[in-house]
Amino acid sequence: MNVLIFSNNHKAKPNQSLPAMKKYYYAKGDKRLGPFTLEELIDQDLNKETLVWHDGLTDWSPLSTFPELVEKLKTVPPPLKVEKSAGSKTGFKKGTIIAFALIGLLLLVGGVFFYPKWSNTRKFNQAVSAFMATDSIQFGVFNELATKNYSNAYYILGLHYQRADDSIKAKAAFENALKTEYRIPALFELYRVNQSDSNEYKKSISQDFDKWVAAIKPTDWLSQRAAAKIYQIGVGVEENTRKAIEYFELAANCGSVWSMVLLGNAYTSDGEFKDYAKALTWYRKAADLGYAHAMSSLGFLYFDGTGVSVDYKEAFKWFSKSSSKNCAYGETCMGMVYMGGKGVKQDFDSAKYWFQRASNNQQDKSEFGQAFKRAGQAMQLAAIQLESASKSSASQSRVQGSSSSGGGSYNEYVSCYYCGRGFYQQQGYSKGTGMDCAKNYKEALQEIAIAYKAGYSEDNLKYLLNSYNNGEWYCTRKCVYESGNCVD
Repeated sequence: MNVLIFSNNHKAKPNQSLPAMKKYYYAKGDKRLGPFTLEELIDQDLNKETLVWHDGLTDWSPLSTFPELVEKLKTVPPPLKVEKSAGSKTGFKKGTIIAFALIGLLLLVGGVFFYPKWSNTRKFNQAVSAFMATDSIQFGVFNELATKNYSNAYYILGLHYQRADDSIKAKAAFENALKTEYRIPALFELYRVNQSDSNEYKKSISQDFDKWVAAIKPTDWLSQRAAAKIYQIGVGVEENTRKAIEYFELAANCGSVWSMVLLGNAYTSDGEFKDYAKALTWYRKAADLGYAHAMSSLGFLYFDGTGVSVDYKEAFKWFSKSSSKNCAYGETCMGMVYMGGKGVKQDFDSAKYWFQRASNNQQDKSEFGQAFKRAGQAMQLAAIQLESASKSSASQSRVQGSSSSGGGSYNEYVSCYYCGRGFYQQQGYSKGTGMDCAKNYKEALQEIAIAYKAGYSEDNLKYLLNSYNNGEWYCTRKCVYESGNCVD
């Protein structure tokens, strides 16, 4: 950097000895600094290339051309340079190398030991998050983790097998989960899968439930949902709908879409907690998140006029959205709409198409998926029989029990207390207790699925659908259990 210096003495000549009071200027970049006395100038940040000027000079000149300035600069001590000794540098380098080597060794050993566990935990959490948002279990991930003995994967693997109706594999997976943090949820599912040991499972739940439920983490939606179901049914604890709703809501607020639907179902049930507005809110929230079963549940509110005005167009819209996502529930609903001619022209071909799609659905791995596949199978059979029947003839039908579901004679004629329909009841059959009528067609569909799985005859399935066509489908639950084909 060139710096200029000049003086205000007009009579001075370049490079001559200057009087003590002569004033100098110097240049720093494009700035002119001064005036300075000789002593003041020497204190500035100067070098031999600094440009200097004083009065009398015709132009700026390097400081090296001014003898008096060069002489003065020699008397100023040079800047202090602090250098480390060779020994200290070597010591520093050795210490640094050793420290980095130790850190590298620790990272290597720690990586070998901890990385697999960290990687498995990350995989598990990502798959659980996907399960929470879609109600779809990534079987490949959980199966891989289970083979690596990642114990928490066993519980969700058991849920997968349970949904696939493989009770043997489900039981084995849940038993492996008994030594994990999901022990109580696993006991609850074992109670459902293996009824022969149900009392033992209930006893185990009862002993440890309070301690377990108090320790559930705020983000553990799986345990929250399990706690809600245990309270809802009353397995090992006293049935408590208020607590069930509380834990369903905790899980729903974590983002569990299926918990949102279960919460909506709880608010549509009879009792002090019935609240159709809240049910609509939770169904819609899950539907807006893209959950197909919530779309069907929302459609049913409009189809039945539950808490809202009957709106077949709105119901059909949500059923269509649900079925477009390969949801067995939505496909069954579409078949039901066409079969009954509710809001659309009655069309048995379309009904059979949708029922067949539901029954053959291989993509719906949700909790309700299997039930609605069975409903689709049952209703497809019944729709074929109903195709040529008129509503008037269907309303007069009386179904004589067929022996196709396991044999036996049906020679006792009884009437359903709830709807007055008559049946031929199997000899020695005693009526079940604690059964209520299906309150809406959604519930009736579930009962049809149960009837189909239990081996009910096609005649009885036909009756269930006849009752729907006659506007009496809300009594199907009682009717099916009193029809003579139930083997309780």
